[in-house]
Amino acid sequence: MSLTKGVYSIRFVPPGMEPPFMGGMYATPKGYGEPIYGEALGPSATGNQTWQLNPCNDGEPNTFIITTPQWPKLPFSIQGPGPVLPGWGLVGDVPTGRHDNVLLKVSDVKWRIELAEDGKTYTISPAETDGRVGVSFYVDLDSRSETLYIKTIPVIRDPPPAPRWEFTLSN
Repeated sequence: MSLTKGVYSIRFVPPGMEPPFMGGMYATPKGYGEPIYGEALGPSATGNQTWQLNPCNDGEPNTFIITTPQWPKLPFSIQGPGPVLPGWGLVGDVPTGRHDNVLLKVSDVKWRIELAEDGKTYTISPAETDGRVGVSFYVDLDSRSETLYIKTIPVIRDPPPAPRWEFTLSN
């Protein structure tokens, strides 16, 4: 089932786990320009734990821009014709393959969100890359720093499983 426009909580699914399960780490912003973190669900001391999925409508299936559904505290003021909400971005808008953090920033990075093999969870990958051959890029959760980052997986016969995420539509 493809995702549609809406506000979702995004939970990391650890290897070997299958939803439904208790607990888990949810994508949570801490501040503008900072990495997106994984935090337990609940009243977050650092940020809102829901994200707006906006389909790109550019002919590419399953591509979205992921933004905050509300204004976070920013270190500057934004002026202009309309609201520009910060969302998931990268330092250079394409992954480098060097453990790139996913950052909260005003960005037009497009994310490909595809149904995983289990039919219940999803993989998240940047829609645009540097053109490198032989690797796939996926959003993963670093278990030590608890930050979201871009993981590279080699394109081989039996690759390791791609990181999976659960999307829950908010009311």
